[in-house]
Amino acid sequence: MKHIAYKTLLAAVCVALAGCEDTPFLQVETESGMDESIIFSKVETTEGQIASIYHVMGETNAYRNNLTNNMGVNTDIELQSGSADDDAATGDNRRSLAVYMHTAGMVDNWNASDGKDPFSQIYSAIERCNNAVEGIKKYGNPQPGTHMGALYAEALTLRAFFYFDLIKYWGDVPARFEPLTMETAWIPKSDRVVIYNQILNDLAIADEYGAWPGEYSYTTVERANRGFAKALRARVAMSAAGKALVRVNRDFENPYTAGGDPGEINWVFPDEARRTELWNIVKTETEELLASGYYNLPTERGSFEQFWRDIMSDVISVGRESIFEIGFRTGRGRVAHTFGAYHDDADKYVAKKVSPYFVASPIYYYRFQEGDVRRDVTVVPYKYVKSDKKLTGNADGFQTLSSINKMYFGKFRAEYRDIKSVGILTNAENDEGINFPVMRVADVVLMAAEANCMLGNQGLALQYVQMIRRRAFGGDGAMDKIPHNTTSQAGMLKVIKDERMFEFAEELIHKQDLIRWGELKQAMDIAKEETAELRECIGDFSVLMDAGEPRTVYYRLRPDMETLEYHNIDPYEETFTPAVGEEWQEAKWTNGESGDVLYLSDEWINKVYYQGDPDKRQLLPIVSVLVAGSQNTLVNDYGY
Repeated sequence: MKHIAYKTLLAAVCVALAGCEDTPFLQVETESGMDESIIFSKVETTEGQIASIYHVMGETNAYRNNLTNNMGVNTDIELQSGSADDDAATGDNRRSLAVYMHTAGMVDNWNASDGKDPFSQIYSAIERCNNAVEGIKKYGNPQPGTHMGALYAEALTLRAFFYFDLIKYWGDVPARFEPLTMETAWIPKSDRVVIYNQILNDLAIADEYGAWPGEYSYTTVERANRGFAKALRARVAMSAAGKALVRVNRDFENPYTAGGDPGEINWVFPDEARRTELWNIVKTETEELLASGYYNLPTERGSFEQFWRDIMSDVISVGRESIFEIGFRTGRGRVAHTFGAYHDDADKYVAKKVSPYFVASPIYYYRFQEGDVRRDVTVVPYKYVKSDKKLTGNADGFQTLSSINKMYFGKFRAEYRDIKSVGILTNAENDEGINFPVMRVADVVLMAAEANCMLGNQGLALQYVQMIRRRAFGGDGAMDKIPHNTTSQAGMLKVIKDERMFEFAEELIHKQDLIRWGELKQAMDIAKEETAELRECIGDFSVLMDAGEPRTVYYRLRPDMETLEYHNIDPYEETFTPAVGEEWQEAKWTNGESGDVLYLSDEWINKVYYQGDPDKRQLLPIVSVLVAGSQNTLVNDYGY
C-alpha cells in the first residue's frame, strides 16, 4: 500500500534520477505517514488532507505574498508603488516585474533554491490535490450528494484553481494530473490548451459532485464549494476564449519542443467554433449559479462598501456576495499591506505602519461617472499620519492630503475594520490575516453579461450590466449615462469593459481582462496620454482648470480631528473658494511638485506604466534555478 509521505517517495525518485534536489518544484512533503487506504476511506481523515492543500496557500512566496502582491500590475489603473524609481527597470524585483523588465533571474525569492519559490509552491499544492483526487477515487467511493463526493469535487476545484493561475502567469507549463512517479518526474511543458481542456472537464465533474454553501462542512467562503466550481469554470472558459501571448508556431498534437519562440498576441484557441463553445460554457455556468438561490448581489448603494467592510472585519459566512476567499489566519497574508491605504505608524486602526505596494494611476479616479459610489470606496486621495506639517489632529492618527501620484486604493483600508468586534489590524511582519476575495457575485454577473454579448444577445447583456449599475448609482442604474451604443456588440462590449474596470480594481482581475481582450499595452498607452492631459487640465480634464490655472485644492480636518474635508479634487464639484476668514490649507494638485519637479512629469509618465514591452512580457519566465535543474526538460520562450 502507498503511504502519504510525499517527501519519502520523492527522495527515492531523486536518488534514481540523480539530481532532483536541484529542481525544488518537484519537492513536496506532508506530515502524514498513514496508509492512504485508511486516510481516504474516511471523511474525517480526508478532510485533513484537503486542509493540507489550503495550507500551501499561506506559505511564504505563495499566496501569502508573491502570488498576490507581485501580480495584477501594472495596468492603466493599477501601479506598483515605486514603478518610476531609478532602479525599477534593473532591480529584477517586484517593481521590475511591474514595468515589464523582469528576467529569469528575478530576485525577491522568485529564484529560491529550497522549493519555496512561487512556481514550486503552486506545484506543491497541485501534488497534494493529485494525491487527494486519486486517493478519494480509489478508496473513498465518492458519489454525488455525499460528503466524500463533495471532498472529491473540492480537490478537483482547487487543482483547477492552481493550474489556472499557472496558465495566467506562466502560460505553457508541465501538465501533471496524477501523483508524481519515477516516470513523470521530468516532463516538458504542455500547451496551455491541454490544461484548459482538462480543468474545464474537471470543474464540470466538480459541479456534479460538489456541495452547495451550508452543506456538510462547507459553511464558510474559505472552502471551495460547488458555487465556486461553477464560477471558476466560467472564468476559465472566458479566459480560454480570449487572447494571450502564445507561441508563433504551435503544435497541439506533439510534445512541447519549443524554446526561445518570441511569441505573438493571438487567440488561445485558434478555432472560432471552440471559442463559441467556451462562451456558451460561461453563459450556462453563470446563469445557473445566479439562479441557484445560494448567493446574493445586494442592490443597495451602501452594499458595495459593506462588502469590503466585511472583508476587513473577518466575516466569512456563506450566502452573501462572496463566493470564495483565500483564508489567512492572524499573522499570515499581506493583503491590507499590499492593497490598502497608507498609515505612517501605529494608530487606532493598525499595530504598525502600512505602506501599500499598489497605488491607483492618477487618471483612474477621474474615469468614474458622477454619482458612482464605487469611486470613493476604491480610491482615496489621503493617507493616515500621526503628525503633519500643516495639520494637527488626533494623537492616535488622522488623515492628511496625499498627492496625485500617490492616490491609494481604499477597498482594503484598515479603517473599514470593525475594531470593536475584531480589534485593530495586527500586522506583524506586514502580515495581518485579512482574506483575499477570489470570486464574488458581481464578477459572475458581468461574466454573464459578456457571454451574452459575445453570443449576440445584447438585450440580456444589458440587463446584467444594469444589476451592477443599480448598486453603483441607485435607481435604474443611471443607464442614460452609458456613453456607448448598447444595441451593437462592439458598443455593449465597451460598456462591459468599463464596468469591469470600475468594479474590480486591485482584485487581480483587470490585468487578466486586458490580456484576454488583447489590450494590455494599448490600455497603458491611452493612460499615458490621459495622464499628460490631466497634468495640463485639457481634454476631458478641462473642468479642473479655473480662470486659466489648475484648481487649487483646499483641505482641513473635520471637527472629529481625524477625517479630512477637501475640495477641488472631484471633477463634478463646482470650483470651491473658501469664505473670508475660514482656515484652510491649500495645495497644488494636477500641477503638484516635489521640489521643482512635477509629480506628473514627462519622465514619470514615461516610466511609471511600463518600460519593457507589456505585450512581450505578459507572462513570467520559469526562473533560472528551475530551468538549470530540470534535466533539460524545461525551456523558456518569449524572449527569456
